[in-house]
Amino acid sequence: MFKIVLNTFSKRLGFAFLLALTGGILLEVVFKLQYRNFLLLQSLEWYLGTICLVILFTEIVSQLNKWLNRIAEWEQRPVYRLNVQILTYWLAGLLVFTGLRLIYVYIFSTQKFILLTDEITIAVFVICVILILNIFDFGIVLLNQWRYSLAQAEKYKKESAEFEFEMLQAQINPHFLFNSLNTLSSLVYEDSDKSAEFIRKLSDVYRHVLENRHKELINISEELYFIESYIFLLELRFDKKLTIEVGLKEKLMDRKIAPLTLQMLIENAVKHNIVSDKKPLNIKVYNNDKYIIVENPLQPKAIKEKGSQMGLRNISSRYMALCGEEIIINDENNKFTVKVPII
Repeated sequence: MFKIVLNTFSKRLGFAFLLALTGGILLEVVFKLQYRNFLLLQSLEWYLGTICLVILFTEIVSQLNKWLNRIAEWEQRPVYRLNVQILTYWLAGLLVFTGLRLIYVYIFSTQKFILLTDEITIAVFVICVILILNIFDFGIVLLNQWRYSLAQAEKYKKESAEFEFEMLQAQINPHFLFNSLNTLSSLVYEDSDKSAEFIRKLSDVYRHVLENRHKELINISEELYFIESYIFLLELRFDKKLTIEVGLKEKLMDRKIAPLTLQMLIENAVKHNIVSDKKPLNIKVYNNDKYIIVENPLQPKAIKEKGSQMGLRNISSRYMALCGEEIIINDENNKFTVKVPII
């Protein structure tokens, strides 16, 4: 709320005028409950003084708000921000409405006698008003964060559906099935044992896709087992034109990864690069302390296939939702690398 009403002087002036009138009348009601003979609707001097003090207070609060935004933003540390804001606003309120008002009374007013009970009443009233305004401010922040979370959840659902569709396209599409069956048909007459193994690996790939496509995370060991089957199919299909080296450390096996991430990155490399006798493609999968890295030399096809970068965008969005980090994509030094955060 303060962020909205304090961002321009005209808004601060309007807010101060409204707060002064409302607060002045409420304070009169409080004094009326304390003193039976107290008259409501005091003199014009009462209200002008109240308006001036509230304008001064809102200007001080405006400067405090800029300082608080630098040391504690609402989005990052909401509870700490609320506590510091209440404390600093209380100090500013007591300084203006008690300190400066008493100075004015002693210097300019004919009334020199000050009742301690009246001063305590005013101070408590100011503290309560500031507390209510800050709680209201905090409530608006929480409401905005809740709305943002709902929007992010809807965005994630949409991107998750797109990601799932992309995964299924990469695996259960006519091209993949056609190429696999083509390879199998040639194997049947040449090597029956290898063709039987090919069928088992193909079955493993499809089973893994169907079992894990709805999961958010799986163990890296499960993904690696699946990747071994997938690599077998690809290397057999491309013969010696494609090699895929996987060198993930054993200590990573119990860490997490989004299902089919490595498959999509390998598929992406094969899809967009030349794989031939003259230009064999070598894909490396390895890790450092924070990332799993998929790397291949840049040898792009002359004609790009449709859907380029769609899979990478979906993976990046999914990791942002899962762990707050995006994947890192680099195409320097004639190499294309994708770094996937280890969860």
